[in-house]
Amino acid sequence: MKKWFTIFEMLLVVVIMWILMAAFKDFFLSKDKNKIYFDTCVARTYWQLNTFLWDAMTQKTVYSGDTYISPELYQIKFDETNQKLNFIYDFTWGVSWTAKTTLFSWVNSRDLENKCWEGGYFTKIKSTLDIKIKPGLQQTAKAWEDTAAFLIDDDLSTITGEAMFLFCEWPNNCMERTKIIFDRRTFNIDKKTCLKNTLMDVNQDNACDKWSE
Repeated sequence: MKKWFTIFEMLLVVVIMWILMAAFKDFFLSKDKNKIYFDTCVARTYWQLNTFLWDAMTQKTVYSGDTYISPELYQIKFDETNQKLNFIYDFTWGVSWTAKTTLFSWVNSRDLENKCWEGGYFTKIKSTLDIKIKPGLQQTAKAWEDTAAFLIDDDLSTITGEAMFLFCEWPNNCMERTKIIFDRRTFNIDKKTCLKNTLMDVNQDNACDKWSE
């Protein structure tokens, strides 16, 4: 029975450890670790948007008091000025109910709950989108024929709209890193990641040079 490792087995272990260290080296670098936190925050937001869209498509009811009621309209509002993302239910009697608000870190605002900021970075949204979704997307009609089913920015001619998420490092230099695209033709929400971004000016938001497909 063999009691010791052979030289080949030890070399194999060293090679595997080297491969693992190379694969995860970005995680151990502080700067890249901040980008991982940022990507996690945006991924969570993307999941929340898809969940809310699904709630609208399936006509999810809302529990109020001792009964369930159906919203007349589901709204997703991106507020660039206040760095907020609001999920809103509208009811027939003119009452709006904010189901959830996600606060993104801005120069004067830090969100402890969602952790979209750390000591070396913060997240900025660049959008004033207002998406309005009818319950069930008015299943008897096509959204591109009946524009009341899925509205973007209250502009009936708008087919798609996008919300930009910027990765910012202290104090001000920000770069476009992720964008979420809404398409009312397919009732779809899609996420694109920046593949190439050259930081040119620390005093301006830097545009992405190439996006993922």
